[in-house]
Amino acid sequence: MNPRRIFVLALLVVVMPGAVLVQAADNPTVGLLAGHNSLTPEVAVPAGTTKIGTLNSVGEAVFNLVNTSGKPITSLVVAIDAGAAVKPAGYGCSMFNALLKTCAVDVTGNVITLTFSGTPDIKADAQFRLGFAPGIIAGPWPASATVTVTVK
Repeated sequence: MNPRRIFVLALLVVVMPGAVLVQAADNPTVGLLAGHNSLTPEVAVPAGTTKIGTLNSVGEAVFNLVNTSGKPITSLVVAIDAGAAVKPAGYGCSMFNALLKTCAVDVTGNVITLTFSGTPDIKADAQFRLGFAPGIIAGPWPASATVTVTVK
């Protein structure tokens, strides 16, 4: 094992009590937050499926979205097409979701699917962000992966 990874793992064990927190920190995660940041363009999200872009060269990204479906979004499916087969485990939902707080992950072949649902929903015409964070140990999201969202 790489000495740097051993150091990071040891540091995590000291800083984050409990194996559950270490595991959560290890996984690349996706989260939903209200509002926008000023660094990324806005993408309209109508009803149905919309390609919103690709993950950047380091694997992480934040997408500024606006609900143009004409109704509150109560379920949002995020699909990340890595272009090649990915491990069936190791991707997760952020613990800091501010919208659609229930989330489930499924990995099949080269597609990682996250299904967000629950409350609070995303109001009609509301601005929101979809953010990707790397895993501390497991590393980044697949670079240049295509990201689509489906409003259900």
